[in-house]
Amino acid sequence: MSERNLIIIHRGPDYVRDFDEIAQKISAIDPAISVFCIDRQTARVMPDDAWKRPTLTVALLDKFKANIKRGLILTNRPIAKSGQHKAFVDAGLPTPPTMRFFPGMKFDPIMFGEYVVIKPSDPNLADRGRGIQLFRRRKLETMTIKDFPRDHLIHRDRYGYIVQRFIDTGPFLAVYRVLTLFGVPLYCLLAKDRVPQPTPGSTEKEIESLRVTSNTGNFRMRLLCSDADVLALGVRVGKAFPDIPLLGTDIIREERTGNLFVLECNPRGATWHFSNRSTIVVRQQMGGLSLVGAKKAELIGRQMMIDQFGAFDRAAEVLVKKTNELAA
Repeated sequence: MSERNLIIIHRGPDYVRDFDEIAQKISAIDPAISVFCIDRQTARVMPDDAWKRPTLTVALLDKFKANIKRGLILTNRPIAKSGQHKAFVDAGLPTPPTMRFFPGMKFDPIMFGEYVVIKPSDPNLADRGRGIQLFRRRKLETMTIKDFPRDHLIHRDRYGYIVQRFIDTGPFLAVYRVLTLFGVPLYCLLAKDRVPQPTPGSTEKEIESLRVTSNTGNFRMRLLCSDADVLALGVRVGKAFPDIPLLGTDIIREERTGNLFVLECNPRGATWHFSNRSTIVVRQQMGGLSLVGAKKAELIGRQMMIDQFGAFDRAAEVLVKKTNELAA
């Protein structure tokens, strides 16, 4: 007999298959939980009588039409990069030195080093690496707002740009992505560029066109990985945002020291890469696109991501735990 409700609000058709599978696993673990998986456009969640039961809602986005009549709602939501950085610092997480950027400002060379990255604080502007750019620190100190092209996103960011120390991951840019659900790792990928970066002796133009994010440029090699220190750091990031369900945390390893640094955690929730169309190339690549063809490669890649840590089993387990703890 049902005793509690769990409502899962996902982003749309791409997610239905995954969350139907997870819902079945939840029901197998704890038959007392009734699971309702809906998308952002669904207004009526369940029969009126069902609202008499304690309920928990987990939404992988912040805007949806569902009329939630009772219980706690845990949602993904955008957080400006400056806000993410503050949360990292407050939680004692390793993250590159970061400040609010103003054209013409001076930087401590010991803290910021020779190279710095500027990026939009507005998470909507920085989607897919837009507006993120590397500079020599000394050149950036001399620039005024007029030195940035008219179409540069620095002119549009209502939250203001931030500047961050550049962490050198070696001749081939490499970024880890750890997906966690309430701090539980579901998968871990390493994205590594096939094309080497410009050297310190490169021209200003070459440096300023350098790829410094994992979702732009010529990133074509993505591997599942399970580095223990990377996963442990991903778990710590999840604990720093306990009320945000899904985090896609980007972590880099400094080549010289081996130290890890958290760059951002993508709290909007658009990081469920098991099925969504925008990341089909990731799954195809891992599934052996050149050997088996696009359709089969995507299915193989998806299953590889699920099987890495038993992602859907882990998701079901943590959702059961949260429902039993928080449904009200």
